[in-house]
Amino acid sequence: MEPRTGVIIVLYHSEKQNYQSLSRCPNVDVILVDNTPRRDLNIVDKNVHYIPLRENKGIAAAQNVGISKAYELGCTYIVLFDQDSVIPPNYVNKIQFEFERLKMIYPTLSVLGPTVINKESGHEYKSVKTTINHECKLVSALISSGSFYELATVWNEVGLMEEDLFIDYVDFKWCWRSMEKGYVCAITQRLKLQHKVAQCDHVFMGYPIIQSAPVRYYYQYRNFLWLIRRNYVPLKWKINTGIRKLAEIILLLFYVKAKLAILKNIFLGIKDGLCHNNYTR
Repeated sequence: MEPRTGVIIVLYHSEKQNYQSLSRCPNVDVILVDNTPRRDLNIVDKNVHYIPLRENKGIAAAQNVGISKAYELGCTYIVLFDQDSVIPPNYVNKIQFEFERLKMIYPTLSVLGPTVINKESGHEYKSVKTTINHECKLVSALISSGSFYELATVWNEVGLMEEDLFIDYVDFKWCWRSMEKGYVCAITQRLKLQHKVAQCDHVFMGYPIIQSAPVRYYYQYRNFLWLIRRNYVPLKWKINTGIRKLAEIILLLFYVKAKLAILKNIFLGIKDGLCHNNYTR
C-alpha cells in the first residue's frame, strides 16, 4: 500500500485556488485549515478536508490541527503550506522523492524544504547553511511553507508546533528542537517554491529590510525575547537576530509610513517578552 501524504494549507482571508490540482493527486489528502474569523467555506471534494477554526488561532495552532487530521487519516508524510506560496505542478511527488533520496544519505533527516524564491523580486531567500552536498544544504532552520516531514517524527519524536508563539519563529523553533534531538534539517536545491514572507522588502546599503504588517512586530520581538532564553536555540542566531532587531528599529523609520503602529507593537512585544516568561519546550 502506497504511503499517503497530508498536504496542510493554512488559510487566512483567502480562498486557496490551487488545491484542486493537489486533490487529484493519488495518495494525497488536502487539509485546508481556515484561520479566517467567522468563515465557513462550502468545499465539496472527497480528497479535501476543510476545517474552519472561525477565529485566528495563529499559524502554529492551525498547523497542529492539520497535523492531527493527517494523523487521523493515516498519513505517512505531511507537507505544510500557507496561502502566500505558489505550489508548482507535481510538487508533492517531487519533494517526497527528494526526501526519501536524502533520507538514505542522512538517516536522521527530520524536515526537507525547497529553495524559496521571493515571488516578486525573483531572488532566493537566504538561509543559514552548514553544508552543501548531494544537491542540498544542511541548515539550522527553514521556513515552513513547502516543507516536508515524516509524520511519525513530528508526532512521536520532536512534537507539534508551539502554539504560544502564534506565528513568528514557529518553524525555526521546531527545527532547533529537532536538532537538539539529533536530527538534521535540509533544503533541496532541486526544487524551488515562490513565496512572499512580508508586505514589502527594502534594501539599505546592502542590508535587507523586510517590512511586515505592524502587528507582526509584536510577535517578532516578543518571541525573540522568549527564545533567547532557551539553550537549544543557536547562539549565532541569538546574536545576529538581536543585532538586526536593534538596527531594524532605526532603519524602518526611514522607509515606512506606519511608524507609530510599528513602534507601538515593538514596545508591547518587548514588554511582554521581558515580563512574561515562556519556557515551553
